[in-house]
Amino acid sequence: MDRDAQSDAARRHAWETATSVAERIDKLTQVATEYPESMTTFADIAASYLAMDDLDNARRTYQHIVGMRLRRDS
Repeated sequence: MDRDAQSDAARRHAWETATSVAERIDKLTQVATEYPESMTTFADIAASYLAMDDLDNARRTYQHIVGMRLRRDS
């Protein structure tokens, strides 16, 4: 299994096993630590912050994704 598939599997597992949004963020943060190149994981984290009405952390996480994209494309 390649890194993208491993990251996707770990991300899905975080969504499926978390019992709260806060726990999902913790699990997804662990996935992001292991697969820092995965923008989708960070997008899931940002969406989770939005679900908690934590706009500051959602904004920071989305800005991180934009920075990743800019570095990748430059």
